[in-house]
This record gives sequence, structure tokens and C-alpha cells, in this order.
Amino acid sequence: MATLTVLHTADLHNRLSQAAAERLRALRQQHTALLLDSGDALSVPNVWIPLLKPTVLSRMNYAGYAAMAVGNREYFFRRRALLREMAPAHFHVVTANLRALDGSLHPIEPWVIVSSPQGDKVGIFGLTPMMIKPGSWGEIFSDMRFVPWQQAAAEAVDALRSEVHWLIALSHLTWEESIQLAETFTEIDLILGGHSHPAEPQIHQVGTVTACCAPPYGQAAVKLAARQPTRPSRFESETIPLP
Repeated sequence: MATLTVLHTADLHNRLSQAAAERLRALRQQHTALLLDSGDALSVPNVWIPLLKPTVLSRMNYAGYAAMAVGNREYFFRRRALLREMAPAHFHVVTANLRALDGSLHPIEPWVIVSSPQGDKVGIFGLTPMMIKPGSWGEIFSDMRFVPWQQAAAEAVDALRSEVHWLIALSHLTWEESIQLAETFTEIDLILGGHSHPAEPQIHQVGTVTACCAPPYGQAAVKLAARQPTRPSRFESETIPLP
């Protein structure tokens, strides 16, 4: 195993500038890091598709993101439109607690295993805010269903933990729920949160689990580096402003 370094962003809301994308690309290469996002990269409605395509996904492609979670801004109540919105992404898009009625959201996946720049196996799963509660009237119009995030996280941890060196959750849940995730699933190494829009990065240590929530709107990235090349390991953090 090798020391893992991650660059984390969240809640870009289509405000990632080309200069920021170039900076992220350079930082990723400089630190031999995985570049990950916790959702709400888009800034679009959930009931209609805008005519103008957002630029953020193409800029994320350029920066070299490895994966992002489906946030509430990526969510669309019809599967076809959700996949159409996310089609420009050339990186993994993950959500473990949103399921299609036909059994597949492909190419969106519940979780993935990627290789770190150093060659270690890294498991990554996503968690999306519950936009339509089970049994509510909104399910009539949707061809997808949400399951409780606790159930989805348990399934992801069970599927991934024994197969990977490092396990990361991309959580677009509330910060309180992300902390609950850390308290419940101690097998996770790193929880990268979004949705809360903190002015400064939030870092919380729960035993051996490190939870981080990055600032919104592409203002900064958080670099998290494991202190040692074997798990469990605490992560040191550094906030890097973006242009």
C-alpha cells in the first residue's frame, strides 16, 4: 500500500472557472492525488432540463476528476433525463441509495473501485439526499426509488471493504448525517461531504474515520493526505484556494 492523497471539492453549482479547472489539474498531478467531488456540480432544476448545457462537467473532465456523487442538483425525477444531464461526464458518477425501477442506472453506478495514482485499490460510493420519500405521491411520476442511506451504505461497505485498500464515501447528505455515517460505519476511511456549504472546510474525526466538507462554488479544494500508507490512518488536511 502507498500513502493516499485526495483533492476534494463540493457544490460547484456550475461555477468552476476554466482557471480553477487548470489549477485542479495541476494540483492533481503535483500531488499524485485522486480528484473527487461530493455532488451539486450542476446548478439546474429538478423538473425540467435547461436549454443551455452547463460548462462544469467539461471543465471537470479537463481537471481529471475520478468520481463524483449525485447531489440534489444532479437528481431528476425521470431516469432518462438524469442520464442525459450526466452524459458529458467522462468520470465515474455514483449514488448507492437511488435505484431505477428496471434495476439499472447505468452508466451511473452505486459504487466503483478505482486505482489510486500509486496503484492501490480505492472503493468509492455515493449517497444522495432523499428527494422523494418512499410511499409519497411523488413516486407516481418517477421511475426511480430512494432507499434509506443507512441501508445503501451498509450494502456498499459490505461489497467493497474486503476488496480495496481504501474506502471513501462521497456524501451529499447533511453534515449531521455524514457524521452519523462515520459513527455507524467505522470501516470507512474517508467521508467527503457536500450540501452544507460551509464558509470554511469542516473536518471531523470519528475514531479512525475522517469526515470533511469542502467549501462551495469552486472557492477552494481540500487536500487530504493519509499520514501512513496502511489503514487505519488519519488524514492531514490543507485548504487550497482556487482562482
